[in-house]
Amino acid sequence: MRAVFNFEHRCSLKCPWCYISFGGAAPEPSVCVKVTEELLNYGVDYITFGGGDPSSYSFVEQLASIAKSGGAFVHLDTNAVGFHRKERSLSWISKFVDLVGLPIDGANSTVHASVRGDRRNFEAVTNFAALLSSNDVPLKFNTFLNPANISSMQGILQCISVFGPRIWSIYEYWEPSSRPDIGNEWSCTIADLSAVEDEISSFTASFNIEFVRKHTRRLNYPIVSHDGRIYTHSTASLFSYEYIGSIFSKGTLAKAFVLCADQSEKAEIRHKSRFS
Repeated sequence: MRAVFNFEHRCSLKCPWCYISFGGAAPEPSVCVKVTEELLNYGVDYITFGGGDPSSYSFVEQLASIAKSGGAFVHLDTNAVGFHRKERSLSWISKFVDLVGLPIDGANSTVHASVRGDRRNFEAVTNFAALLSSNDVPLKFNTFLNPANISSMQGILQCISVFGPRIWSIYEYWEPSSRPDIGNEWSCTIADLSAVEDEISSFTASFNIEFVRKHTRRLNYPIVSHDGRIYTHSTASLFSYEYIGSIFSKGTLAKAFVLCADQSEKAEIRHKSRFS
């Protein structure tokens, strides 16, 4: 069973298309520990720490250690901004993290910056990827497909190939109803999506490449915020979340997994195929 632990207080980047509404109280380390323990006690064996950016919080090392000790597959999704002391970070990542996910939204800093809103992030990501790769830390690259980078797939492939990732995930944009201010300027046309899908299928690489359409991302797993609130994608709308309750309330996590049961099984099959 997989769950995503999101840090939703803030993010170190200001991506103009982001589907997460940040805000609220800052994470409390003790609460985050309890949230992680609740997931493990329920039997969750795959935890993705995401956000926001987990690297903004020094205690994410403790969370990863607890998750790993509890028998979970630990997946860290980060934009690399918070890893200022990269060698220090490498020591615990190598011990406690099974997979590091990094964003790559262009084959160069200009295109990547137009998507991520930070001209320095491309260098941060590629430098961190080089460090992790040279120390045999498994990597996953994530690309948000949009009109700014839709013609860059071949270039991105060449860019990330040098790092020897396990998988490259290319995601169709998911338009969240929680951010009506975004509009649909980040969405690609059906024709463009089909063309990219054909292009990707022709690529030859030493790693898996997956094109994830938005309708397949629904109800794959519960999303748990740093304060213990549990969400799933809505059963009624493709573009919204549904609040389930607190992880500290009896039966809430079980309810979330029941809602995700059907799609979660399909997602598990897809996940296993990534590493076959």
